[in-house]
Amino acid sequence: MDIGKVMNLKTATSQIMDGMTFALDMALMENTQYDPNNGCIVMRDTAQYLVPAHADIPEIEVLFIGKPDPCILPLGARGIGAIGVTGMAAAIMNVIYNVTGKRVRACRSHRINSFKLFKARL
Repeated sequence: MDIGKVMNLKTATSQIMDGMTFALDMALMENTQYDPNNGCIVMRDTAQYLVPAHADIPEIEVLFIGKPDPCILPLGARGIGAIGVTGMAAAIMNVIYNVTGKRVRACRSHRINSFKLFKARL
């Protein structure tokens, strides 16, 4: 990751890993269902809402370029924010495309499930 000068390696790494975990959740597990009439969430409770557990996440190695960026701040650091999210869900979609040769898309949900993968193989 190119975030300029890394001020705290542990927190920067955790921030990136959190974003990547969130993106993995968006691509593979997220399935919030909304009422088409009023836009309210129709899931009865949070037990139906899947989130990744530690066992669901592969080992993530975060590497930083570590080159200070004096154009942003004299200190050379930049804000990280949710930069770990960017690209991860799209990368998962591209892996599926490379394996199946077909794009898997959804209108209301970006979640990829076994049914969508089966349809993509046809």
